[in-house]
Amino acid sequence: MPSIIVLSTLIASGLATALLALYAWKNSRIKGAFLLAIIFFLGAFWSFACIQEILAPSLRLKLLWDNSQFLSYAFLPVFWLVLILTFVSNKPLNIAAVIPLFIIPLATNILVWSNDYHHLVRINAFLVQIESYFTIAKSYGLWFWVQAVYSNLLNLITLLLIIFAYIKGEKINRRQAVFLLIGFGLIFAADAEYLLRRGSIDFNYTPAVFGLSAIIIGVGILKDKLFHLAPLAREELFDRMNTGVIVLDELDRIVDMNKAALNIFGLADLRNMFRLPIRCIISDWREKFYSEELGERHKWELNIEHEGGLYCYELDVSNLTDRKQNLIGRLAVIYDITERKRSEEILAYTANHDTLTDLINRQYFKSLAEIILEESKSSAQIIALLYIDLDNFKSINDRYGHEVGDVLLQESARKLRKAIRQEDIAARIGGDEFIVLLTELKSENQAVQLAEKILALFREPVRINSIDLLTTLSIGLSYYPSDSQEIDSLLKKADMAMYWVKNNGRNNYMEYKKINN
Repeated sequence: MPSIIVLSTLIASGLATALLALYAWKNSRIKGAFLLAIIFFLGAFWSFACIQEILAPSLRLKLLWDNSQFLSYAFLPVFWLVLILTFVSNKPLNIAAVIPLFIIPLATNILVWSNDYHHLVRINAFLVQIESYFTIAKSYGLWFWVQAVYSNLLNLITLLLIIFAYIKGEKINRRQAVFLLIGFGLIFAADAEYLLRRGSIDFNYTPAVFGLSAIIIGVGILKDKLFHLAPLAREELFDRMNTGVIVLDELDRIVDMNKAALNIFGLADLRNMFRLPIRCIISDWREKFYSEELGERHKWELNIEHEGGLYCYELDVSNLTDRKQNLIGRLAVIYDITERKRSEEILAYTANHDTLTDLINRQYFKSLAEIILEESKSSAQIIALLYIDLDNFKSINDRYGHEVGDVLLQESARKLRKAIRQEDIAARIGGDEFIVLLTELKSENQAVQLAEKILALFREPVRINSIDLLTTLSIGLSYYPSDSQEIDSLLKKADMAMYWVKNNGRNNYMEYKKINN
């Protein structure tokens, strides 16, 4: 092989590997990047040491640079294995378990520099000329073959782990594994070819191939963010929480999802969703996320129906940036807030309803009534307010006890709900008093007819604890808009009409407008 081709290949390989080593070093905070930087630095050193060996004018200098190459030759298989173990494992590696792997490479480097005393690495070496340059002819000693077998064994394990990562991994990790498999496979093939080729004069193509391998793995870094987005998020979040997590690239495309997120959206795996826009599963993403500038974090709620129920989730989206604050993706965390929402609904319901009868309370009734009256101003509809009081309730309560009185109030509320229409509103405003708002009436006579219906229902006795209780009602009526257009005034006038009934025999109804007559 002409020296110019050899040198050009090694120079290109060394420069490419050195540049990628610097890139990985700058991103050393990312999982695996520090190890990748060490591997690329060792690969670049191997190429430049090989160049120096070719250019060295004497056997002594050539042997010096040949010895230097054992730093890369012996240690690279170990670092490759540790890197791939980091790639396929979700847990931090045990340093104590990794350290013994460096014993043989360390011994090799000690023995190669002291080879003149024992010849365990090289038995002999001498210069021979091949075309336009001199190279070393050598025969190897026992320890060289120990290192060679050890290196290839580690390389074989590394290769099998990459294949395993490809077979078992999700789509994003499988794509990364392809780049690793091709890149490392070239190095493994070149090293194996060197050992299988017998002869005293040979050339190890591994450092020359290393540049091409580094470029292939570098494409994985730049194109699919090898050891970048997905592994970083998985290490920090994915396998440590039950909360749903989605990793997006800078174009809002799905890069990875943990199992919790897959379950939330009813997806079997990531394969069919990889690189698809997030709006494929969150339809209002664009409207919510880009509706207004909220800084680096965005939050909104999602309602998702699955497993026969409606579940509520809070979506918290934050930006992922590099050291220069350039956007490289987004992290969407999905919290299940269904129970919290249900608790809030229960609290809101309790605040607006009477706990005994389950009717709305006075405060909530007034709020609803004010809204209805305001909406009615633009129409000609009639609204009636019925103020209802149970006759002789106190005597029943005193005679039979509060438990019986409570059941009687509950039965009274049930009868009221039965008597009124769906669009009407009934409320308990305290003690034995109830109010009913009748809406969308065509005439005031409709309210009178309903009052008579309610009175008839209450003339039927209620059986409580084997006791037949008969209670009657006193009902006062006021009308919107004829009596008043304000809810407080309508309540007051209906109350006055109810008390007129109380003072005139009970068990009846009276309209406010007829009191003076």
